[in-house]
Amino acid sequence: MKFVQSLEKIQPSTRQAKVDSFLLANLARPFTEKDSICTFIYSGTARSVKLAGDFTGWQPTFPMRNPAGTNLWYYNCIFEPDARLDYQFVVDSAKWMLDPLNPYSCRGGYGENSELRMPEYRIHSETLPDPSIPHGSMEDTNIQSRYFPRAHHVAIYLPAGYRKGSGKYPVFLFHDGNDYIKFGSGCATLDHLIAGKKIVPLIAVFVDPLPGEREHEFINDKVEAYSSFLTEELMPVLEKKYSITTDPLKRATAGVSNGGNIALYLGLKYPDQFGKIGAESSNVKDYILRGYKKQKNTGLEFYLDIGKYDIPELIPLVKNMEKILKDKQYSHSYHIWHEGHSWGNWRDHLGVMLQQFFPYGHENN
Repeated sequence: MKFVQSLEKIQPSTRQAKVDSFLLANLARPFTEKDSICTFIYSGTARSVKLAGDFTGWQPTFPMRNPAGTNLWYYNCIFEPDARLDYQFVVDSAKWMLDPLNPYSCRGGYGENSELRMPEYRIHSETLPDPSIPHGSMEDTNIQSRYFPRAHHVAIYLPAGYRKGSGKYPVFLFHDGNDYIKFGSGCATLDHLIAGKKIVPLIAVFVDPLPGEREHEFINDKVEAYSSFLTEELMPVLEKKYSITTDPLKRATAGVSNGGNIALYLGLKYPDQFGKIGAESSNVKDYILRGYKKQKNTGLEFYLDIGKYDIPELIPLVKNMEKILKDKQYSHSYHIWHEGHSWGNWRDHLGVMLQQFFPYGHENN
C-alpha cells in the first residue's frame, strides 16, 4: 500500500496527522487496489490487533502492523477480484469486533460479521426485497412425528397466484429452513426468480431441526428417523393440503454444511421421493461417500458447491463427492466460489441452484 510506504518516509511525530487526512479522504473499507490487493485498516489505541475470518479459518493468526507514532493498524492480503468474505478484528487478544469503518456486514447463525467485498463482487439483486413484484405467501405449521417427542416447525412458501387444484407444483424442501429464510433470503430469491420468469412457480418447504438436535438429525444417530419423518409423515401431509407433485424429478431438497449431508442421504436412500439434490459447503460423511460409490446411477441430478475459503476439512469431502458423481455419470454441477463458510455465500448462490433445478420453460422436465 503506497500510503503506508509514504508514512515510513516522514518523522513519527507527523504521521498521525497524515493518517487522519488519509482516513477522511478514503472512506471505503477495507481499502482495495488493482482489483486484487486488499488492505484491512483499524484505527484505535491497542496493544495488538489481529485479523480473523474465512481466510484464516477463523483463527486470529494475521497480526496487523502498527506504524510508530500512529493509531493505524493494517494488514495486506491478495484475493480474487470477485471475492466476498466474512471477517472480524481481534483487539488485545480478547475483544472480537466488527470493522467500525466498514458499513457492510453479513448475518448468520453465530451472529454478524463484517463483509469484505472485492471490486468485482456484485450484489445479487434477487436476494433483495422488492415491493414492486408479486410476493408469495407463507404458512407456518408444526408437524408431530412418531419418531420424535416434539413437533418440527415447518414454513411453506406458496408462489404468487397459487391456487389449489390448478395443477401440481414442483416442490423444494430446505433443511435449516428458518436460516434459509432469515439469512439466505430464500423467499426474496423465489419471488424475484418466479416474477422474472427465471424459474417455474414452485412450492418451497422450509423445515427446522429440533432445537439441539441438528447434528443428530443431519449427520449422526437420528438421520434415518429424520428422513423417515420427512418421507413418511411430512410430505404426505403436505401433498394432501397443497397441490404438490409426487414426481421425484420435480422434487428437490437441499441444505448447507451438515444440512447438505442429510440432503445427500435423502437422495441415496429415497431417490423415488427426491430427484434433485443440492449440497452447499457440505460435511459429506463417509457413509454417504461409500453409499454413492456402491450404488448404481439412480437418475438423480445434483448441485454441489464449496467456497475456496471454506472450512478446510470440508473441501476434500466435497471434491470426493463430485468425483463419485462424475465416475457414476450423474447429471450434476460443481462450483467453487471465492467465498467462505457463510450465509452470504449460500444466499448469493441459491438462485444458481434454483435455476439449474427448475428453469422456466422446462416445466415438463
